[in-house]
Amino acid sequence: MGEPPEALEKRITTLAARIHAATHRLLVLIAEFDRRQGWKLGGHKSCAHWLSFCTGIDMGAAREKVRTARALVGLPEVSASMSRGELSFSKVRALTRRATPENEGELLKVAH
Repeated sequence: MGEPPEALEKRITTLAARIHAATHRLLVLIAEFDRRQGWKLGGHKSCAHWLSFCTGIDMGAAREKVRTARALVGLPEVSASMSRGELSFSKVRALTRRATPENEGELLKVAH
């Protein structure tokens, strides 16, 4: 019969939280790589071009990862929440389109 649905639900949500936290770590690394302009070493046009080339991420998705990574640097509450696995990349991507240091807390409440 396999696991009961409740056990599967717990496994899925736990894994999703771990993926969100790992994605946060990836974004932190991307932000630092971009800040240090590491992508220039290989002659790439931008960090997004480098990310797409080196990781196989679609160019549009790479641009969004870099944009979101840059924005997270100035949004410590959103960043911390994602690092704990509480927010998905999709939610963080949306938040970073509107969030500022002044409204970050309020938008974070809505996201949760």
